[in-house]
Amino acid sequence: MKQIIDETVGIAYEYLVTFGFTKAQVDTLVTQGENELYSTLEKFVTLQTLESITVSNLEEINEILHALQGLFSQMGHTNMAEKLYEIEATDDVSSRLIEINRHLGLQIHLDGTLEEACNTH
Repeated sequence: MKQIIDETVGIAYEYLVTFGFTKAQVDTLVTQGENELYSTLEKFVTLQTLESITVSNLEEINEILHALQGLFSQMGHTNMAEKLYEIEATDDVSSRLIEINRHLGLQIHLDGTLEEACNTH
């Protein structure tokens, strides 16, 4: 998780400068984006490690994925945002989560409960 955030922060500095922001403004925007990325990714990890996955949890995971797509786009990491959009188009939720975790560098192993919930929805 730290690697993708560090990579995104580096990209964000270069990306936001192109809009004519001052260094202070860029620092503020990048810090806010970094904090939001950490918070959103932590929610994503937490939801995937719940003992009991419900339809409502899957909906929340989808909302988090949408938030991540927006954050990566706003911070100039268009490659990651595009990958997440491509993955989102996958019908198999379990495969989708595995791919997202792989691209984000998260070490989440889907357990039987999540696999079962994903396959029934």
